[in-house]
Formats: sequence, structure tokens, C-alpha cells
Amino acid sequence: MGKKELVLKCQTCEENLCVTRVPIFAHLAIDELQKVSSLIKRRNFKAGETILSTGEEIKGLYILRYGSIKMVRYTREGDEILFEVLGRGDFYGGDNFFRSARASEEMIALEDSGICFISEKDLEKIIMENPEIAIKIIQVLSTMQSDDRNMISILSEKDALKRIGLFLLWQTENGNNFIDMTQDELAKRISLTHETVSRRMKELREAGYVAMHGYGKIELKNREGLSFFMNY
Repeated sequence: MGKKELVLKCQTCEENLCVTRVPIFAHLAIDELQKVSSLIKRRNFKAGETILSTGEEIKGLYILRYGSIKMVRYTREGDEILFEVLGRGDFYGGDNFFRSARASEEMIALEDSGICFISEKDLEKIIMENPEIAIKIIQVLSTMQSDDRNMISILSEKDALKRIGLFLLWQTENGNNFIDMTQDELAKRISLTHETVSRRMKELREAGYVAMHGYGKIELKNREGLSFFMNY
């Protein structure tokens, strides 16, 4: 029986084996996945609700079962900086395993969302029984660190047009030319004003590099041309 055929009547998760969507657990055998699933505590949040506040102690792993969540930081002036948007299967807390840590970001539900939570104590037990998970954690955290370096490099670019272009190229490196993000979210993500992003995106649209589809979807139409334009 494969993972897709298995149906778990899990007391704490309304979706069967949601942990299979998390990279550090996806490789586990069915019986191991059952053990992990049995440790999950489920919580549901309405759009706009705060899931974790800045400065709050991180006590485990937060797995997004459905919905979407924004991770935000605030400037001294109180302006919001969009740090990251988490989608189905993404998780938070992995870079704070087994050490006293507090959240640097605030987790806010962008829409009705479901969280699966595994406590730090239970995570430690899982890793002791499955040492290979530690390797998976290292691999995932290495990718996260690489993403952080890319973001720092983009934010260090003073020219707004180039900052936007480099961000769009980075977000589409996986071959998917569509980015689920509004211009306002893009502005917050790369620390620009909405007005600046609106003007620069208009330039990119008129040049044929990008297109907007409805509300909150950006298409990179000419990756090669934008890459040459950005000298990327």
C-alpha cells in the first residue's frame, strides 16, 4: 500500500498525513509517518488572525495544512515588511530546533488557514528514532540560508527597477513563470513603496517582460529578455 492509498483516521489532523508535504518527513515509511501524525496538534485560524507574535517563544514546528500565511517584520517606524509567504506544506520553526528561541517575525493568516503543530519535545523523539531526519533538516536549512543570501543581495540593489527584476527572476528559477503575489505584497517583500513598484511594473509590462493576470498573479513573459536587461 502506497502513501497515496493510505487513509489515516488521525485524531489531531483532519487531512490525512499532512506531514508528507514537509520535506524533512516526506521520505519516511508509512508506519513512521503514522507515528509523526499521531503527535500533531491541529489549530485553525481565520483570515487576519495572528498565529505567532514577534518575540513569542518558538516551541516547535508549525506546518501549514491549508491556506496561506504571511511572515512580517516591522521597522522602527512601525512599517510592515513582508518577509515571506507560506503556502500549503510549508513550515516554520525549523531553524530554531532544540534551542531557546523567540520569533523574529509575526505569523498572520492571509486567509482561513490550518496549522499542524509538533512540539519540540516530540520532534526530538522523532529524530532520535529516525536520525536521517537530522540530515533532511540540514538540507532544508541550507536551502533556506541560500534563499536568505539571495534576498540580501536583492535588497542591497538601490535601483528599484533592478531590484524588482532580480526578484522576479529569482522567484521563477524553478521554471514556473507565474508568481502568486500582488504588487502591494511585492512592494513589502522587497522594501519599496507601492507607488514605486506600480510605476516600475508598468515599465516592465510595456517592455513585454511581465504581465498581470487578475488580482495577485504576475507572469514573467520574457525571462531571457529580462535577464539580459538586468545583466543577470
